[in-house]
Amino acid sequence: NGKHTRKGAPLYSLKEISAASGLPVYAGENADVVFNWGGAYPYRPIAKVVLNERPLFGKCAQAQAILRAGVNSPKAWRNLRDVSRYPVLEKPNESHGGKGIKLLQSRSGKRIQRGSVWYQEYIDKWREYRVYFFNGKVTMVSEKLVKDKNRVIWNIVNCVGWERKRNLESNKDLTSLVIKAAESVRLDWGAADVMQDRKGKFWLCEINSRPSCWNRERPKLEMECKAIVKQTLAKAAVLRKRFQGGDQFAHHGAGRPHEADVADSAG
Repeated sequence: NGKHTRKGAPLYSLKEISAASGLPVYAGENADVVFNWGGAYPYRPIAKVVLNERPLFGKCAQAQAILRAGVNSPKAWRNLRDVSRYPVLEKPNESHGGKGIKLLQSRSGKRIQRGSVWYQEYIDKWREYRVYFFNGKVTMVSEKLVKDKNRVIWNIVNCVGWERKRNLESNKDLTSLVIKAAESVRLDWGAADVMQDRKGKFWLCEINSRPSCWNRERPKLEMECKAIVKQTLAKAAVLRKRFQGGDQFAHHGAGRPHEADVADSAG
C-alpha cells in the first residue's frame, strides 16, 4: 500500500517493490496483511494486520526521536541558530537520493535558499550500509560501493553498486542499533542507512519507511520479502492478540492494529 501518481496509477517504485516481493499493489480490498510503504497512499487499509500503520514521519523528527532513544546517531537540529558544532549537513525536509544536501563549515556558509531544511552533524564516514529490517529482525545488509569516499554525498552519482554483507547481518552492534531506531519511530519494516567511521563505529544516519528494493536488474529483496510474507501470515493472529494486550509498540501506536481498528476491519 503506497504512493500513487496524481492520475491514480501506482508510483513506479511501488511497482518495483511489488515485483520484487511478489505481492500485489493494494487497491482497497479486504486483506489478511497490508504492508504500508511510506505515508502517502490513497486507501485506508482494511486488514487484520497493518504493518507500519502509524510511523513517525519527518526526517528531523525521526532523527531527534532516534537520538532520544539512545541510538548512536549524528546530532540533529531544526534551526541553524541551535547548531552547537560544525561542520554540519544542511538537508531539505523533503528530499531523496541525497538531493539538495550541502556541507556547512560554519554558520556563515552558503545555505540552500529554497524550501525548509534541517541540520545534522557531519560524520566522516568510511563505509555506508543499507540495513533492511522486519518485525524486530535484520533481514539483509548491503554495502554501498562508491567511486570516491572523500566526497561528502554518496548518492546515485557517486554510487557504483551494492554488495551484500552477510557477515554483518548477525553483528550485534549493527542489528541492535537498527532495531532500536526502528522501534523509536514506530516502524515494523523498512531500511536504515548506517554509516561506519574510520574507527569502525556504527552511526544511524536515517531510517526509511519507503525504501528502494531494486538493484539494477535484480530485486534485492525478492527472497526476503517472500519469507516476510510467509512469516507474517503465520503470525497474524498472534500479532493481533499480542499487540492488543498493550505492549511497548501498542503504546506508541506502531504499525499494529488497536482493538477499535480490528473491529472496523472485521466489519
